[in-house]
Amino acid sequence: MDDGKLTTLTEHITTHGTTVLEVVYTNDPRTVERIIKKYEEWLKEEKNKFVGLDLEYTCKSSYIQQGIGVVQLAMREHVLVYHYCRSERSQALIDFLQRKAVTFTSIDTRNDKTMLARAWIKIPDEHHVNIQRLFRIKGVGERDSMGDLAAAIIDPSYKNMKKSFPKEKHQFWEWKPLSPIHLEYVAKDGYVSYELYRRILIVKNGLRHLHQ
Repeated sequence: MDDGKLTTLTEHITTHGTTVLEVVYTNDPRTVERIIKKYEEWLKEEKNKFVGLDLEYTCKSSYIQQGIGVVQLAMREHVLVYHYCRSERSQALIDFLQRKAVTFTSIDTRNDKTMLARAWIKIPDEHHVNIQRLFRIKGVGERDSMGDLAAAIIDPSYKNMKKSFPKEKHQFWEWKPLSPIHLEYVAKDGYVSYELYRRILIVKNGLRHLHQ
């Protein structure tokens, strides 16, 4: 399902407590370029130059290879939700993802690397952080879920985030426009990819100072 239009919408979504995200949903490459320029300006102000990155995938099919459905970029309390599979190719996005001066942080990079490769996008390994490898919660499991990590580090309300989003709804990332529940889900996913890493850095830097 696709309405065939170029779409750009700005929504404000409460992610937890009083934290409200500004979310830009678009399939317009010009909007993507504009938001990336905003992030590049913000990055100039930051000592640690990183951006949250998350992907949603198109449906598995016996005759069409699974690929990228939606790309989320997040910085501070802003999330870009780019409907990749319903857009012309954004060169600004490709160039940004492959910049060696920026680190991209994701909960789990394993499948994302495969999907990016299918789109001929290569993020240098040293600039694509797998958060699951940085931080683990004792007693939860070898690979802690996004909800477990976010609930422990950001806010307990994230604990059931994945469970509250029915598995069958993952079949609709190709539908445009995204439904409100899909947009809220991807906005939170993108934000968590950024905010988790930001908080982990604060803790690590604090521990480093304690040992000096």
